[in-house]
Amino acid sequence: MTPFRIIFLDIDGVLNSRRWFVANRFDEGKQSTLGELDPEAVARVQTLVDRTGASVVISSTWRLLYRKLTLQSILARAGLKARLAGTTPAHPRDVRGDEIQAYLNVANLVPTQRPAGIVILDDDSDMAHLAPWLVQTTFADGLMDEHVEQAIEVLQRPAPTPKRGNGDPP
Repeated sequence: MTPFRIIFLDIDGVLNSRRWFVANRFDEGKQSTLGELDPEAVARVQTLVDRTGASVVISSTWRLLYRKLTLQSILARAGLKARLAGTTPAHPRDVRGDEIQAYLNVANLVPTQRPAGIVILDDDSDMAHLAPWLVQTTFADGLMDEHVEQAIEVLQRPAPTPKRGNGDPP
C-alpha cells in the first residue's frame, strides 16, 4: 500500500502569478478574474500528484469563497485531475500554519487518514512550526519545475506529529 501523503495547496502565488497575469491578461487590457489559473502551474501540481500519489487539500483563502465542489470544478477546468481530499478549517487568527495543523490534528484521529508525509505549496511563510514542510513560491512567478522537485523531497519526510494549538478543541 502506498503511504498516504498530502499536498496543502495555496492558489494565489502558486497556481497563478504576476508573470502569468501579465502575459495573459494585463498586456491585452483585460481584467483578471478569479477562477483563471496558469495551466502550466496546474500541470505541475498534477505532475506532483502523479509522481507521489499525494492527495490535495486546499489551504488557500479561496476555500472561504468557494465550496469544495466548486473548487474541484475550477481546478478541473484548469487541468487538475486529482480529487480534492478537503479544505483546511478557517482559523480565527488566520495563520496558515495553524489552519493546516488543525486539519492534521483531525486527520490524526483516524489511523487511515494519518498522513505519512505532507508538503505545503504557498507563497506566504506564515507556517510557524510547519515551516520545514513548506515549499515557498513567489507571487512573481508561481509554481515552477524546481518547486515540484523540492516538494517531492519534502513529501518523503515524516509528517509532523499532532500538536494542540490555542484554537484546537481539547
